[in-house]
Amino acid sequence: MKASVTVLPNGGEGMIVTQGGYFGGWGLAMLGGKPVLLYRYNDLDSSLSRLAAAEALAPGKHEIAVRFAPDQPRPGTGGTFRMAIDGRDARSH
Repeated sequence: MKASVTVLPNGGEGMIVTQGGYFGGWGLAMLGGKPVLLYRYNDLDSSLSRLAAAEALAPGKHEIAVRFAPDQPRPGTGGTFRMAIDGRDARSH
């Protein structure tokens, strides 16, 4: 998934895209000026996975890309999310 965003001089805050609902899903948001991926597998698991860039984005245009690499080449396996900002790996915390 890729999202083109423009960060205003006073920063950014809010949802960029979301999919899912009560039973689970994911969303890409700007929180405190940082792009953040939020993921919840299902409603039975109360944990919320969060992948956030280490630093807030500078004002201006940016491209945020999120990629999922599955552990196995079949549906239902785990995997790893990676985020890139303007083509560079976003070091998360």
